[in-house]
Amino acid sequence: MRLRRNSQSTGRLYKLRAFLSWARRHGHLPKLTITHQRAARATASNTVSDDQRWTLARDLLHGDGHQVDDRVAGLLVLLFGQRPHQITRLTVDHLTLGQPATLTLGASPIEIPEPFAGHLRRLVDQRHNRTTAGGTDPGPWLFPGVWPGRPILPLTMTTRLQRLGIQPSDYRASALLHLAGTLPPAVTADLLGLTPLTAHRWSVLAGRPWATYVADRLDQQHN
Repeated sequence: MRLRRNSQSTGRLYKLRAFLSWARRHGHLPKLTITHQRAARATASNTVSDDQRWTLARDLLHGDGHQVDDRVAGLLVLLFGQRPHQITRLTVDHLTLGQPATLTLGASPIEIPEPFAGHLRRLVDQRHNRTTAGGTDPGPWLFPGVWPGRPILPLTMTTRLQRLGIQPSDYRASALLHLAGTLPPAVTADLLGLTPLTAHRWSVLAGRPWATYVADRLDQQHN
């Protein structure tokens, strides 16, 4: 018997596992092999097109009517394939807001161009305004929650993203496939904080033969 797991059903899954294990030990069920399936890797069936992703990204970058924290959170999914729980753990220390602005998601900072950099600056200013207006202490978090000094909950972040039309898992997969098809796995891992194995798997899914990357670049330089 295989039990599927996702972020909303983990608690119920373990309760069910415990019940099935008890029932098996007491002879109420036949012999079972109980496993849980890891989240499915990206396939054509659970990703969205680049056109869909870029349409949403352009709206968050340039459109009217969006709160700045929604803009930034959505762009982190659409451009960098970040999960909601990763977004909620970002702090002001992950940013430098000089010229250029940078955001660090992995080992090396990513240079952020305008207008995204401007949205990041406004997000930081919003934190300051919240404090000076006598609001809840945001702590170090870019996305503070309702409790003093604590970040927004991942489930709350997921709900906010879905209200923007962003299903995090689908758009994350689309973003990572695009990046894995554009950058070598080592670079993707370094910039996004992925493990080398995960970055390699995304490159395989993207269908990019990075084993020949260096040779291809040398050929291009000579041509």
